[in-house]
Amino acid sequence: TGAFADGPRLAGDGWLAREAPGDVAAIEWLRERTPQDAVVAEAVGEDYSPSGHARISTFSGRSAVLGWAGHERQWGHDPGRRAADVQRLYRTRDVREARVLLDRYGVDYVVVGPLERADHGEVGLAKLGALGTPVLEREGTTLWDVRPTR
Repeated sequence: TGAFADGPRLAGDGWLAREAPGDVAAIEWLRERTPQDAVVAEAVGEDYSPSGHARISTFSGRSAVLGWAGHERQWGHDPGRRAADVQRLYRTRDVREARVLLDRYGVDYVVVGPLERADHGEVGLAKLGALGTPVLEREGTTLWDVRPTR
C-alpha cells in the first residue's frame, strides 16, 4: 500500500485508467448515453481475470453476453455456449453469422479494446463496419453501436 502515501481510494478502476484509458472512455460513454438495459459484448475470460475480463460490464453497470461463467454457475445459471459464441462473434469474418450472434443475445454495443485484440486478434474485426457504427474511438478502444436499424 506504500503506507497509503497517496491516500486510500475506493475506486477500483485506477488500474484500468493506466492500462487501457480508452476502455475507461467507453465505460463513461456507456454510462452517460445508454439505457441501463443495454447489452454489451466484450471479451470473456476466467473469473477474477488478472487481464480485466468483464471490465466494461462491471464498471458501466450494463449487461454483457457473459461476464464470469463461474458467477453464473454460482447463481444456478448455465452459461451454456455463451463464451464460445462471444469468441465466434469476435473471430468470424462472416457478417451474417455475427448478426445472428448479436441478435441471439440482444447485443447493442461491441467493445474492441486492447483485451479483445489480445484475445481474438484483428482478423474478424473488419466485419463490424458492416454491422454498425463506431460511436467512440479513443486510445486503442472502439465502441460499436450494432443495434439493428429501426
